[in-house]
Amino acid sequence: MNEHVTRNERLLIQWYYAMVPFAQRAFRYMIIVMVEYLFLSMLDDLVFHNPGLYPGGLFAMLAIVIAFTFVKCYALLASRVDLNRKTWNSVASKARAAKRRKAETVQDDDLDDSKRRAEIGRRGMQSVFTFREDTDGLMRAAWRVAEPLGIPLPNPKHFRRAVLAVALVLLAAVYVPHYIGRAATMQQQTEVAAQTTRELAASFEEAGLNTFVPDPTDEHEKVSYYVTGDIVDEAGTETGSVRVDVDNAGRVIEVWYSIDLDPAVSAADNLAYIESNLALMHGAVEAAEPPALVPGLVTAGELPQEFKDAFLAADMKEGFSLDRYDVDSAIVDDAELRFMFVAGAEDTWDGSDECYVSLTVEVDDELLVESLPR
Repeated sequence: MNEHVTRNERLLIQWYYAMVPFAQRAFRYMIIVMVEYLFLSMLDDLVFHNPGLYPGGLFAMLAIVIAFTFVKCYALLASRVDLNRKTWNSVASKARAAKRRKAETVQDDDLDDSKRRAEIGRRGMQSVFTFREDTDGLMRAAWRVAEPLGIPLPNPKHFRRAVLAVALVLLAAVYVPHYIGRAATMQQQTEVAAQTTRELAASFEEAGLNTFVPDPTDEHEKVSYYVTGDIVDEAGTETGSVRVDVDNAGRVIEVWYSIDLDPAVSAADNLAYIESNLALMHGAVEAAEPPALVPGLVTAGELPQEFKDAFLAADMKEGFSLDRYDVDSAIVDDAELRFMFVAGAEDTWDGSDECYVSLTVEVDDELLVESLPR
């Protein structure tokens, strides 16, 4: 390398030479980075159950895309408006001088002095060190400057692949601590939820309900876990059921009661049967004293008078449903009650001949989404 070439001049030539192939593929590389970001986000959602968007990953992806866009724009501008003109003109003049000296040393017996000077001048005119063409011209101009000065040039293919690999690794690395943190959070959440489900299961068993409770610590769920308690008669037939859903903060988020009815019995007798079974199951839920998203999820366990009146007035062959849009008393301690009477095959989704009532105690969907543990 010529000893008069400065470090900045050498780096500029090497940068121009390696930058062009990368800039030509910048949009393609941006798409690859965004695809990786989508994959990492899906992994965050499906495997690590992150309820929201991870800002660190988003900002890292945007930073890489902005950097690639800058390189693309820089290459376009450099090939058209002569960026770094002072440094470029300096090293280009050194390259012209080096090439002229090299040409002057050529011994050509077939050329006299005047012809040799003319040939040297012609070669000099052919070696115009400019790049105001396109991005390919920028790369060719960098090579023309580097060759007579002996400036080592990087391998463009290796350079662009290395830059892309670094970008992909950096983006993935941003997610590693986040994934580790999510794994620890998920473990803590399952333990908290398991505490509540065990207390509910113990209360159900004490009330004489046939209890089923999957262990939350076996597998983390994104939204909720559940506990069920069934009323079973002497013949082994299930006549009533309660299901309690618990979120990752160990809070009750929904309670569902179901009681089978005998359509041959009067509405008054069926109502008394509903109230007695509902009292049993609700008492088991309340006795566990579980934490709840809103108090009404635990305290609400009696049918509002409007529900009772509607049931007594209804035809036992025709089902109906009532909720907060029908009666004001369907809201208890911030919880919403939804009462449904299924009278038979016409009301069931599978056409089965069933007759039952259900009472769902729940919260507004928007509140539920906002309260998801993070």
